[in-house]
Amino acid sequence: MSVFVWHDGSGVWRRRLARAGLRGGPVLPDERRGVLVCWRKDTPGRGGRSIAGFRRVLNDPAHAAVLRNVGQLRQKLAVYGVRFEPAEAGDAARKNRPWLADSGAERWDIGVFDMAVVGIRRRPNGGQGAGMEGNGDSPRKLARLARYAARTVYGAGLDFAVVTVRLEGARGAVLERLDPAPEPGEDDWAPWRNALAALAAGAGEAGKGEAVLGMDPEFVLLNESGKVVPASRFFAREGIVGCDNATVPGRSDTHPLAELRPAPDREPEMLIRGLRRAMWAAASHIADPGLKWVAGAMPVPGLPVGGHIHISGVPLNAALVRALDNYLSLPLALLEDETAAKRRKKYGRPGDVRVKSHGGFEYRTLPSVIASPRVTKGALALAKLVAERYEHLTERPLDDPDLLAAFAAGDKERLAPVAERLWKQVASLDGYAKYARFLDPLGEWMASGRTWRSDADIRKAWRIPPF
Repeated sequence: MSVFVWHDGSGVWRRRLARAGLRGGPVLPDERRGVLVCWRKDTPGRGGRSIAGFRRVLNDPAHAAVLRNVGQLRQKLAVYGVRFEPAEAGDAARKNRPWLADSGAERWDIGVFDMAVVGIRRRPNGGQGAGMEGNGDSPRKLARLARYAARTVYGAGLDFAVVTVRLEGARGAVLERLDPAPEPGEDDWAPWRNALAALAAGAGEAGKGEAVLGMDPEFVLLNESGKVVPASRFFAREGIVGCDNATVPGRSDTHPLAELRPAPDREPEMLIRGLRRAMWAAASHIADPGLKWVAGAMPVPGLPVGGHIHISGVPLNAALVRALDNYLSLPLALLEDETAAKRRKKYGRPGDVRVKSHGGFEYRTLPSVIASPRVTKGALALAKLVAERYEHLTERPLDDPDLLAAFAAGDKERLAPVAERLWKQVASLDGYAKYARFLDPLGEWMASGRTWRSDADIRKAWRIPPF
């Protein structure tokens, strides 16, 4: 399956693509079965040129159109935790009020292609263009910048771009520029070329891999007074059940969240069995059976919990993540209780993924779905189906700033008709029948308006002693 780079026709582009053995040009090809990469300065806006027929389109002008509306773009990015202050506006303000000058601010240009960072470079203070690579900066800082840039590009509805980020203080970051058609110099071209070559090499493999699923859902222990009992009192850091890395402020040895880590498997049913074994192991470590186990989104004020799903066997790309957001997290939002919106103020945003050492990635948007066995089984089956059939799930309703805001706020009335439409597409997929025993009950709950309870003891539903 081929990749075609739709560019402006410059000689630089022709020479670079020819040397890399890649196809491209200023005119769209007649053959449209592959992947189209829109790398043009005259987009967004298709100018009447149809791009229908391609299996996948990167930086689709229809979705990139939001870049023309600064207000809408700022609204969208705010949901992703990104503060957008266009550099042009700041330049004008500083020209009129020179006391606002911030020439000492640290600025970074970060290139992102299909969820992966392809370049990160610090600008000279007060200058434009390339600076040093950031070799003297800590790996943790560079990783944080990389995640911020990937989240920004994804949140803007793009598949690739260069972002300019201004750092303020120890952790503050401000987006100044977002370039959806970057012009890398010769020194910076190699990683972009490699990313395009990798896309071309894997373009025909989408939908062919078998997804392997894992999970590490979190839960909280409460005593009879409703106070949190730290998980670190009973569990070590590692193992099939352990405590999460999060600590209590000022107490680095106190970990409040417990985490279940069943062995990964290709079949959701086997993963569920492993999850129950992990729960039994947890029960055997807890000396006080009177402690309540709670999960969901935020069972205790100020203490969000997650239901991260690990996926390997299929390549990470923006199309897959968008399918997970729109066809997994959006429908499941109908089953969440009122604490989910509070969790999303910091966690559970769309597109929240992290690459893992096992070769796959962790999808972090979902809350701890183990609040309900029915939801857990359905969520895993749905994740499996979406990961293996995402090429057929192409709607992106969460690109709409208003619907995105409704998702963040937990506005089920606004989300319900959209989720119903998306669910019909899921139900029509090849492979749905194999997991219908998990998916049908999930769909019934969504249609009925049922929700889980973050304050319920999960042991009762899972039949873990003493229940």
